[in-house]
Amino acid sequence: MEILLDEDVPVPLGPLLQRLLLNHLIKHAQDLGWKGKKDSYVFADARRHGFEAIVTNDKGQLSDPNLCAALRKSGMHHIRSDMRR
Repeated sequence: MEILLDEDVPVPLGPLLQRLLLNHLIKHAQDLGWKGKKDSYVFADARRHGFEAIVTNDKGQLSDPNLCAALRKSGMHHIRSDMRR
């Protein structure tokens, strides 16, 4: 499984998760040059690049109906963490 870490997830978490999830590919939005990209575009682009899930710290992301629709349309899994920076 390919997992995208959203830009609000600390970058150092990527290598740690990669060590734990050996059979998965972990990439950070920053590594892809997607910093500052609107979430609706991130969802669509991530799916086109083969990602199946996105991990985010954005608590309000799913309160926006348009973002919820974009996420559903992408078919990606959404995982919200409670990690603090």
